[in-house]
Amino acid sequence: MNVLEIEQLRKHLPRFKLDIATMQVVQGEFAVLLGGPKSGKGAIFKLLLDMLFPDFGVIRLFGLDSHKDSIEIKQQLGMVARRPGMLYNAKLRLLKEMVRPFYRDWQDQTYRKYLRLFELNENLIYGRVDNAAKKQFVLTLALAHKPRLLLIDEPFLQMPTAIKERIAQALRHEQQEDGLSVLMATASPEEAARLADSLHILHGGSLLLSLPITQLAEYSADLKWQEQKISSADQETAKRIAQTQALFNHYTQIGESK
Repeated sequence: MNVLEIEQLRKHLPRFKLDIATMQVVQGEFAVLLGGPKSGKGAIFKLLLDMLFPDFGVIRLFGLDSHKDSIEIKQQLGMVARRPGMLYNAKLRLLKEMVRPFYRDWQDQTYRKYLRLFELNENLIYGRVDNAAKKQFVLTLALAHKPRLLLIDEPFLQMPTAIKERIAQALRHEQQEDGLSVLMATASPEEAARLADSLHILHGGSLLLSLPITQLAEYSADLKWQEQKISSADQETAKRIAQTQALFNHYTQIGESK
């Protein structure tokens, strides 16, 4: 079952055009949107959140129309933005009390579990904690209402290694225990190689590649096709594919040796 389906999506923005022929995220999958600045990652997230409207095409989340059914969709959708917008001078406890009434499936037990994992103190003021704590707190809020799909934008950017591991642990736990699907946006091939079940590479608003990461080597082996489709568009994107494949092979070998 797909939790996300995009078909023939087009959106014109100032100095930018998003054009996605087809894209899916399967239930329980960790999908990665890999691309640099102005590749279209942010525009896709805004469309999924009903903050932008397609000029053409279809977006379905959980089998529902992204615009007509947006209220119901947001009950099942979690979001962790790159720069979370929360009340700067509010305590974490107050922010939780403000968010909780909006979600019918809110679970205090899950909320407390991730407070402990991330070592967060509810009495701290949001604006006075570091960026890592801010991101972990917003992730805690997002997971506490048990979403079916989590959208997360650059979760590991400028994060200490220990914090990266905690966040990855939380996401993998929810994926394995509750079937959480994740759509993560990143510019890092290393993060994609380490976490992705499926890889979706964007450049200039176009989806250049969309496939399970285990098929990346098979795709890369057809060099003539790769050069025709990608190198002419962007040499940097071709490099990301090679980097991701090499890193994926590395992590696979580590897993096999354990």
